[in-house]
Amino acid sequence: MSTTNIEGSIMEMLEPKVKEIQDKFSKGEKLGLQDFNLLLLKTQYNHLNHLDHKLDEVVADVASLKSEFNGLKSEFIHFKNEIYLKFDNFKNEIEYKIQKAINVNMRWSLFIIAFIVTVLKVIDMIFK
Repeated sequence: MSTTNIEGSIMEMLEPKVKEIQDKFSKGEKLGLQDFNLLLLKTQYNHLNHLDHKLDEVVADVASLKSEFNGLKSEFIHFKNEIYLKFDNFKNEIEYKIQKAINVNMRWSLFIIAFIVTVLKVIDMIFK
């Protein structure tokens, strides 16, 4: 995460004073309210900077997840289209087989009716 010029300038101005306060503290000298406020400001800046880095990581992760989700979505749509195509092919095949079975049954029915009519006509001619 890059800092802005203003943030960088502020931190450059704070660093020497923070170094003085650290030296003062390490020597066991008493720290004043201004010293505490300056250390608090530096700590808060570091904390916000850390949170900013983490936020950038989360944003990158979300973007990555979005990309993966779009890939899965695309695969799902492809799979769905494949299923629809196979279902349509299966439906067409079933319809064709049903139509073929109906045609065969109709032919047999017509043949049997014609045969019965012919047999009855022959029997009628014989017994007349």
